[in-house]
Amino acid sequence: MRNREMLLLLLIVGMVLLGGCTAKQGQTGTIDTNAAAGNPAGQNNSGGAQDGNALTEKQMAEQKAILEIAGKLDACIALADDIKRETCLVALAKSAKIDYPCTKIELISKDRCYGEVAKAANDDATCTKISNVFLANQCHASVAASARNISACFKITDEIFRDECAKGIAESDKSGVECGLIYDPAKRNDCYINVAGSTNDNSFCEKIGTRKDSKGFERDRCYFAAQDPPKGEHCFFLLDDELRRECFLSAPNTADANVSCEGIADETSKNNCLFWVGTTRLEVSVCKELPYFQANECIDKLLEGNPGVEQCALLKGIDLINSCYHKAALDTNSEAVCAKISGKPPLEDTCYMDLAVKKSDGEICKNMRLNNFSGRDSCFSEIAVKNKDYAVCEYVTIDTGYYTCFAQVAASLDVPEICEKAKRTRLKVLPYPPSLYCYEEYAVQKEDPVACSFIKVPNERNQCYFDYALQTGDGSVCVSIADDRNKMLECRKAAG
Repeated sequence: MRNREMLLLLLIVGMVLLGGCTAKQGQTGTIDTNAAAGNPAGQNNSGGAQDGNALTEKQMAEQKAILEIAGKLDACIALADDIKRETCLVALAKSAKIDYPCTKIELISKDRCYGEVAKAANDDATCTKISNVFLANQCHASVAASARNISACFKITDEIFRDECAKGIAESDKSGVECGLIYDPAKRNDCYINVAGSTNDNSFCEKIGTRKDSKGFERDRCYFAAQDPPKGEHCFFLLDDELRRECFLSAPNTADANVSCEGIADETSKNNCLFWVGTTRLEVSVCKELPYFQANECIDKLLEGNPGVEQCALLKGIDLINSCYHKAALDTNSEAVCAKISGKPPLEDTCYMDLAVKKSDGEICKNMRLNNFSGRDSCFSEIAVKNKDYAVCEYVTIDTGYYTCFAQVAASLDVPEICEKAKRTRLKVLPYPPSLYCYEEYAVQKEDPVACSFIKVPNERNQCYFDYALQTGDGSVCVSIADDRNKMLECRKAAG
């Protein structure tokens, strides 16, 4: 047997080298290699001007594969039991992934054998050898699914089965292009919807027509499958009026500069489109195109954002305009925009203060009205604490605000000695230097009685201990009040 196989192999090599010699009949007596490779009588399948007996590369590969199983093929054929023999041939064909052993079957169905080979080899061409139409269709579908080859689906003769096959492949490939190859509109549209949902891509949704079922328009479902809620520019393509109206109000994105609502026939949809454009592009002029109540709602929502300064002047009503300038000033970090606020000095001062704190710039506080003492003092104090810069406290005018500013900066740095940095030696109303009150404020804020010991005036030092005990409930510091027994008793009582 080994000698016969070697001889056959030498014959094949000889044919390749000579390029035109006629293939000899296999020496085993069971294999005609030309016929097995699909080339009966040496027919030239290439269509070229080659020797009529020349073999294609595929045919050469098939002949080689057949020769490799020659021994096993002989062993199957040699089996005396018919069922075992043919079962052996089917198993051999499947494992070798060639259909030649199928041609030796006589009792059981060759179609079954061809189907097994086609599935094993993912070779749709083998399916075409199946004579039973139903089995052939199943074979094409199986190969299409395993090989992810949608073209195999279109060899199926049954239209319903063919579309189901193509739909399965298209959805598995997440391909809207492949969905378009499906014949049945319902299956094709369902494919588009499923692919849109799996890819978040609605580019094929426009290909769905105006079909409507119990769930609504199929096109609308496609857009919502890709993104829920859809972007505003996709709301235009929705067919259901209610869905389109709600879509514009729920759109998550900002309208592009080229978006226009003019072409929308449904009035409510058009107004909702204008609402979306006006509130997302922050354009007052667009809001004004709406009916009165919706226009006001549009402007209110627009002001929740930060419209440009130029939009503020388009508003009606001094309060709306001033509120717009306030927001715009903070958005643009511009003192000049605060100055545009008219008829509302307190709001203008608030604008300067908010901007000063945002920019950590005490110089902006100086733009506030001179007679707004508490407002200016609060502005300077906030900047001083934020920047941990006690020098800014010198701009605070009211006595209480002045020493409190130093105490707050000292507390933020855990350095009570900052109280000594106050340049004023005398306050306008209070009798003692600011450092004394600063230490007292620091002790209470930080709950640190040690700061009280820095106070040189006995009465104020005792008051510091008292305030600390009252604030913290810690009566242990009351013993530090040694020169005033009554005050010490009051301190303990206050501590509880």
